[in-house]
Amino acid sequence: MLKRTIFIVIALLLTLLTAGANAAETKNAAPAPYQGLDFASELKDAPRRIIPLFPQSLGLIYLFGEQKNVVGMPFTKVKVSLHKGGFFSQADRAVMLKKDIGYPGMPNIESLIGFKPDLIITPSNFHMKANRFLDDMKIPQLRVHGTFSETHHWLEAVENFGKIVRKEEQAKKYIDYFNSKFDIVRERVKKAAPKSRIKVAHLVKAGNKYIAYGQKSSFVKSFLNEIDCDVMGFDNKNDAETTLSQEEIIKFDPDFVFIESITHATGKIKVELAEGFWPRLSAYRNGRIHFVPVDDESAFLTSWYFNLAAPLGILWTAKTIYPQLFADIDTDAEADRFYIEFLKIDRRKMLQANESVKKSAEK
Repeated sequence: MLKRTIFIVIALLLTLLTAGANAAETKNAAPAPYQGLDFASELKDAPRRIIPLFPQSLGLIYLFGEQKNVVGMPFTKVKVSLHKGGFFSQADRAVMLKKDIGYPGMPNIESLIGFKPDLIITPSNFHMKANRFLDDMKIPQLRVHGTFSETHHWLEAVENFGKIVRKEEQAKKYIDYFNSKFDIVRERVKKAAPKSRIKVAHLVKAGNKYIAYGQKSSFVKSFLNEIDCDVMGFDNKNDAETTLSQEEIIKFDPDFVFIESITHATGKIKVELAEGFWPRLSAYRNGRIHFVPVDDESAFLTSWYFNLAAPLGILWTAKTIYPQLFADIDTDAEADRFYIEFLKIDRRKMLQANESVKKSAEK
């Protein structure tokens, strides 16, 4: 009887200890990624002091014309050029008057708190040490997936931000536009019923390497898959960033290769295709290596594969793969209209500015 009692007491103690450990682990664990507004009750009106804490959130700011309400910028991770005709000179000439607030991996907490923001846009899948301070102060935080997402996540973020800044009509207008371009591509490709899916490799140039897949390019992998492309690395799109393996791309042997050559921190990067594996690819031999269009070579926001201008990227990709199927689509004219309609920017001035910058660099 005594032995049985001792056994029961020990079992109960072990159960309590295990439960305590699990509770502590749960308490300290980072929350699962999600999109939404934390401390919404603290936001009484449209925000007037906004901090976009990471570069990918800037698309929301400029889409809704909220730059005048931004008090801090992630300058450490964002290249800004105010050259005549460029994106920032047209959209936000006062941008350099804003203060640097760091970035999710190294936020300037003193500045974050000192600015007394009524809204901070933070990444959904990056749990900062600063979160507990922001939570304790009950500062409203809009969590968004940014480029670490799928297309419907981006449109959800647009809808959420539109509600917050009281510009639901602009959100609807953009979402309808995005979906209409997507529908055109999907319907035509489906109707054409190609014999086999087109094999596509999407690469991001980063320094002296190429990123083949991972969370930072999952957005593009998502829409390429939705327009019925067989995308290299699609099953691994939510993994950590993975550098291109020559063996993998040679084995996959894509029909088309689309390369992004601009980053938010450095602007456009020179790509020479000098690596030895390129001539071994069908895409290279057939002249099907394409660089994703960028309208201002110093501003990553103008890349057609970035969330903001993705409708243009979807049309351009479809026309590049199926030129006859989309012969009636004038992507240049479409892009001109897009920038005027949604950003109040003259795209032609950006393109001219690129040429001026190049000529100045050559002197």
